[in-house]
Amino acid sequence: MSKRLLRIVLVLCMFSLFSCQNSKDVNNLIDVEGVVQRKYRSESKLDLLDNNGKEWKIEFSFETPIYIDNEEFIYFENIEDSSELSISGYRNSEYEIKAKEAWLTKNEKEISESLSYKLFFNNTKFASKDNDCKEVFSVSRFIKGKRNMKGALKYNLVLTDLINGPSPDEVENSYLTSIPRNTSFNEIKVLDDGEKIVINFLNLDVNGSCNVLSAREQIEKTFYQFTEIKTVVIQLNGDESVVLQP
Repeated sequence: MSKRLLRIVLVLCMFSLFSCQNSKDVNNLIDVEGVVQRKYRSESKLDLLDNNGKEWKIEFSFETPIYIDNEEFIYFENIEDSSELSISGYRNSEYEIKAKEAWLTKNEKEISESLSYKLFFNNTKFASKDNDCKEVFSVSRFIKGKRNMKGALKYNLVLTDLINGPSPDEVENSYLTSIPRNTSFNEIKVLDDGEKIVINFLNLDVNGSCNVLSAREQIEKTFYQFTEIKTVVIQLNGDESVVLQP
């Protein structure tokens, strides 16, 4: 009888712990303010660049209230690129939020900085050869914000966007990436008067020699588009010899 009672007590304790943890997660609201970069209408999601230069994926539901001047409601479809939004919601992952409420705070005329660039991805439709691992194709990107987007900040934004991979519309057009979505990096150093960058990844787990060649080509082509860059060094935890080697 005592063993059975002990098991019941343990089960109840575990259930209580699990419930408390879930309650904590559900009530853990996060607030983010930034500039809308691009919308994915089919998924009711958008990319938001915050004031610290980090990009967030924001998910909306049909019921999500979006306020103007805290009174008038608008809908997701009415949000324009370059709008400045404040979001309150729950984390789905490190940089993904399910919006609970949103506020349109400023109009696009107050956005002072912008950056146009290209990202490079694989594409099965455009590839001239099935086995050419280094053949990549460009897609255009445009970022709007209030900060001066130069040097290391600019390269951080571009690399984050590259890691996020092709958009849903681009995937439908046969674009794909060899860089895993869980890839993370520590820093990008800008050296030699801006002619050299050193990208230090914390993790970059690419399997297969063809994917390795492709991932390296994606990264190098993306950064060599900037005419000031003459050398791109790729490291994993400070070691160049162990990363993206076929």
